[in-house]
Amino acid sequence: MAPSDMSITSPLEATTLLLSSLTTGLSLSFSVFLTPRLLEAPTPVMLTLWKNAYAQGKASLPTLTVATAAGYLYLALSKFRVSNDLFRAKLYAAAALLSLGIVPYTYAVMLPTNNALHKKEAEINAKVAGKTGGKGPMVVTEAEERGAKALVDWWGVLNLGRSVLLGVGAGVGVYASLW
Repeated sequence: MAPSDMSITSPLEATTLLLSSLTTGLSLSFSVFLTPRLLEAPTPVMLTLWKNAYAQGKASLPTLTVATAAGYLYLALSKFRVSNDLFRAKLYAAAALLSLGIVPYTYAVMLPTNNALHKKEAEINAKVAGKTGGKGPMVVTEAEERGAKALVDWWGVLNLGRSVLLGVGAGVGVYASLW
């Protein structure tokens, strides 16, 4: 592409694809790298670490997802308006919708598990603090430990669904940019 042929869509395509890939990788890392390490920790520590990781993800992933979707939507509109390229416009619009699809997925599929984990974290850490006075060994029953670990493991599995939506969105975006 000659420099005179470049428009704002070229850097925007690159930035959007980078954001899309970054968001996919970040989401996937929660399931693939973080969850197995959490399951190795003692239950009260595991739940506290999960809560902290959840808060970090909640603070960053929505912004990255909205920025990615906005980039894809702008690209869809520009392909349609400037070059009347309906095929690529539809691909970029699909990539945007797939990226934004993590919002309803999170509410419909993951929210019950998220709420259960927040509740379990508060219960177990309150119990541990109450029994030990904030000091001494952390006492958690085997049933509590199994239940908490099962919830964290299930959360990691459910989070893969978000990663798939983001990954397919990134793939569709790459396909649209190369078509």
